[in-house]
Amino acid sequence: MEPWARCWLEDQRKAGEKCLEIKVRGACHYVYRSTSKYDKKIKKGRKVSVYIGRLDKDYGFIPKGEKPKTNVIPVPHSVTDYGNSMILHNMMGELKPFLMKNFPEYWEELYAMSIVRVNGYVPLKRIKDTWEDLYNLEGIKPNLNPSNLSKVLREVGCDRFGQNELFNHLKNADTQLVYDLSSCFSRSMNILQAEKATTKTVFKFPKSTLPFFVVLIVKCLL
Repeated sequence: MEPWARCWLEDQRKAGEKCLEIKVRGACHYVYRSTSKYDKKIKKGRKVSVYIGRLDKDYGFIPKGEKPKTNVIPVPHSVTDYGNSMILHNMMGELKPFLMKNFPEYWEELYAMSIVRVNGYVPLKRIKDTWEDLYNLEGIKPNLNPSNLSKVLREVGCDRFGQNELFNHLKNADTQLVYDLSSCFSRSMNILQAEKATTKTVFKFPKSTLPFFVVLIVKCLL
């Protein structure tokens, strides 16, 4: 018996299949289901083998009366980015409890968006595909549908208390923070979005209500 056929038989037995037997004739491997039946004439058990199919090295088990399914396209194993993903997940470990505490309904989506956008801007419609290319260390299942992500950003943008809690944690942490002022956070309760803003030093830059996860991205880079 060829080693590959022996491995197949062992796997079947581990899976709970019983009474399987492989008979080799030439280069062919035939699979039988063998049992014993009591024979009254000889007054003892007699082996009964029923042919159920054959084994092929390339196509595996082929049931009796069927042909190999040559049109079956093998499904490749998923390939994910492991190294970079592990670094990002480890860097996010400190912030995960604060996300879960302050944004219990949306923390998984915020977590995923932060990791996806750490290398640059990714449109909402592409976040799901980019996330699935990364190794999911935490095993979380965020809803990354673009319409749901838009809802998440709106809800989080209105949650001043949750944002303050997170920002206070970042501010008091014994680390350095670097801010990208191409966008800035607006504390205005009246103006939710503005095209331009001017600082006290008369530097002009685009201004909008900043999705707070951008700060998380900055945190990941440190």
